[in-house]
Amino acid sequence: MLGLLVVACSKPETAAEIPGGTADVVVACAPAEPEGLAIRVWWPAASESRYLGRTPVLVRQGGAGTIGWDIGHDVVDALSVGATVVQYLRPGTSDDGATSGGVDTFGGAASVASLGCVGAYLDGAAPREGAPFAELVPHAGVRVLTGLSVGGNLVLIAHERGVLSADGVVLWESPLVDQLILEEPTLDGALDPLFVPGSCTLDDGCPFPGRAQVTGFDAGAQKLFRDLDGDALPGAEEPLYEGLHEVRGDGVAFYSEEMAADAEATALVDGVPGWWPDGSARATFWADWDATETLRAVRDEGSDTPYLLLARGLDHVQLIHDHVAMAQEGLAGARFFRLNPDASYVRALGGGTPAEQPAGALVLDPVALDALPMTDLAALVLAGELELADRLTLDRWEPDLDGVLWPVSGLR
Repeated sequence: MLGLLVVACSKPETAAEIPGGTADVVVACAPAEPEGLAIRVWWPAASESRYLGRTPVLVRQGGAGTIGWDIGHDVVDALSVGATVVQYLRPGTSDDGATSGGVDTFGGAASVASLGCVGAYLDGAAPREGAPFAELVPHAGVRVLTGLSVGGNLVLIAHERGVLSADGVVLWESPLVDQLILEEPTLDGALDPLFVPGSCTLDDGCPFPGRAQVTGFDAGAQKLFRDLDGDALPGAEEPLYEGLHEVRGDGVAFYSEEMAADAEATALVDGVPGWWPDGSARATFWADWDATETLRAVRDEGSDTPYLLLARGLDHVQLIHDHVAMAQEGLAGARFFRLNPDASYVRALGGGTPAEQPAGALVLDPVALDALPMTDLAALVLAGELELADRLTLDRWEPDLDGVLWPVSGLR
């Protein structure tokens, strides 16, 4: 009950007079100059906010393939339950009359830095254009940071480095670990027969028996292939890896460092192609895309931040669940960790009644991970955000819940 009293006492005196709205602001941000970084804020009226005049602030980071304000999870749904949503446009992108300067690198260092610029604005830095956050949302409450898909890597890295602080973090189907988990076990849309699902760990990586001995490079397709006959020439029955190799702005999406090194040693018999980054460039690229080291730090050193990892039986990109198992291995070191939200929150948002595990329980077996329910995406994300926001606001940390924490005793 103490948490509820804190909420009630912190209600703004003029709560009934604070209207809802939407506003665009522009902030100074190194990767987005000269135009600056475009941020959009959607907020409810104080009288419609979730906690007696206080609104939780949901800061959302989209995945690599999302451009613009629509990142796949409806802002209207969050507003309908009294939450504020904050998003930004990646450097070098535009949408709905707003533009962020700079060059679009699909994420990485530029997006990690941009999250810091968003955090500075939320913490009180004056915008270059538009109103201060405290003026728009004087009834702001707890802050939950959400990373969708590979955006989860950026969120985890930014938060644990102290670039953007949040009270809680939600990660949705985020690879978090080396690109090997995301793409490299995939050959022409099927799982590589040499890869053993469930074999990856945070400390040992992903054993891939025989990979270096049978990997070739197809100069025409500009991709690695499985050189089954050992002649270093691609054949009709020798499938290609789904490797990412395009230059994207000033960043390069690439194979894992391990696989790239294997290819250089065994496959690139005619020399490296022009787009192939050297070891230094690969290390720089992965430093802001791969959250493996961050996960190890959370596991070994702990984190005061509560985390909620969202996963389904069939991931939106990956064919295997090793990334989910490795993420749990690391995030279990946080003061609170849960795989998927409480079923009562998902049900309240129309996402069905999925099976659930209590906080702290780890699901590592590939068969058990395959059995995770296919819950509606938007309901799963918002349920995770609201559960963390409610727990933070009311200081409720029991492993399992009997129902939605808020409203309490009929209070809204």
